[in-house]
Amino acid sequence: MGVGELLTLIIAVAGLMLGIVNSSVQWRSWRADRAKVRVTVSVGRIIERGGAGKGPFLFVQAVNEGRRPVMLRAGGLLLGRPNPLARTLDRVRHRDPLDDRLVFVTPTEVPLPKLLGEGEYHQVQAYVSAYTEWVASHPRQAAIGAYYDDATGRRWKGRLDRRTAGYLRRRIAESVVGRPEETDRSASRR
Repeated sequence: MGVGELLTLIIAVAGLMLGIVNSSVQWRSWRADRAKVRVTVSVGRIIERGGAGKGPFLFVQAVNEGRRPVMLRAGGLLLGRPNPLARTLDRVRHRDPLDDRLVFVTPTEVPLPKLLGEGEYHQVQAYVSAYTEWVASHPRQAAIGAYYDDATGRRWKGRLDRRTAGYLRRRIAESVVGRPEETDRSASRR
């Protein structure tokens, strides 16, 4: 191997390395520049100045974590069967996906559609009792997540965490059985 061939090999390897580095930098900037919406679901109360709380409420929130603005059109809960096997069978049977959503129609401070800039959020709230009444009348449906649809037709989804799902299951069981909403556990242990 002569000096000329060695020099050609070194230049070729350096060109390959620069090409790989440039491609990875371009790919990272493309990924950082696109729209990304995070959807979360939580349960909580709204505390007013006097200390009196309203609720409990079911909050569905969308946060734009990307750099591009996103126009949100609709938001709500994704409904489905609680059993994952039953959900899979429904997909195999080609059920209409529009049957699996519950759109919130409650008035909010900023109604949809709304343009979310970088770091902005939109939140929808509804009483948990309204949700539990609806699920009690539709026993095969339960919330399995939340969604927001944007103007391009993309659906941004978020799952219910275990704590929120467990709380909603308990509230549904209480509404079906007819037990009081607040039970004193310390009195039942005595």
